[in-house]
Parts: sequence; structure tokens; C-alpha cells
Amino acid sequence: MNLLWQEWQIVSQARTFFARAVELERQRAVIDEYRKLFNDRYQRSNTAMQQGNEILPTVVSDLAALQAVETQLHDIEQVILKNRHDLNALLGLAPEAELQLVHRVSVPASILRSWSHPLRPARRRPDLLALAAGYEAEEQKLRQAIIEQFPKLNIGPNYTTTRHAFIRQARH
Repeated sequence: MNLLWQEWQIVSQARTFFARAVELERQRAVIDEYRKLFNDRYQRSNTAMQQGNEILPTVVSDLAALQAVETQLHDIEQVILKNRHDLNALLGLAPEAELQLVHRVSVPASILRSWSHPLRPARRRPDLLALAAGYEAEEQKLRQAIIEQFPKLNIGPNYTTTRHAFIRQARH
């Protein structure tokens, strides 16, 4: 059960890293879109200023917004790299190894049918199996403690009592 529990924890952590990687990539794509929009805005305002149609404070604010988005993009890329490094370490891979994470996973219908029964996950999940085994072990300890409260009963002939009775009968 201990080994099964450790495997379950690793799988759970890998799922967490996978979900985080997918979500971070989505966030990165959104921030990259914002970067493209702010870059386009800055380029237009800069061109307009050079033509005399825009003032410097507008261009500076557009540049500041572009730099803020680029900082966010840099920060999320660092988080993505850390998440991938942590996933590689969990799986025992080299830090530079690149895993191709599949965002959409299809589960065969036969597996989905086996999961549909409400009691089957309890028989399959290692954490629940370990919990049940722990309860069973504690139940056995409790039963043993209850049994040990009572004196041991020995059923059998008591030869000392029989011998004394025989001696008494022989004297009479």
C-alpha cells in the first residue's frame, strides 16, 4: 500500500504540473496577443508623433504599457520554465528535456464505462484503498485490545484437584 500510495502521489503531482502547464500556456498566448496589440499601438503613435499628429506623452504611455506587457510575458515564461523543470524532476528526466504535452486527451469508451459505476473508483483509487486498509488495521487492533481485557480461559482437566479428591476418597 505504501508503494501504491507513493505512485498515486506522483501521478497526482504530475497531473497538477500538467494542468498548470496547459493553463500557463493559455495565459502566455493571451499576454502575447496583448503584447502584439500594444506594440502595434506604440508603433502607430510613434509614427504619428514623427508626422506631428501625436504628442510625446501619448507615445511614452504607449511605450510604458508595451514594456509592462513584455514584463508580464517574461514573468510568465519564467513560471512556465520552472513548471516544466519541476515536472521533469518529478518524472526523473533531465532539466533540458522537452515534453510534448497534449492538451486534449481522449479516453476510450471502455474505460469510461468502467468508471461509470459509482463504487468502482473506491476500489481502484490507491488513496481510498490505503485508507480502507488503515481502518481495517485499526479495527483489528481494537478487537485485539478488547479480547486482551478478559482473562484467558483454560478448559481442561485439573489434575491437582482430581488427585486431592482421590486421596480424600482413599482415606475414607
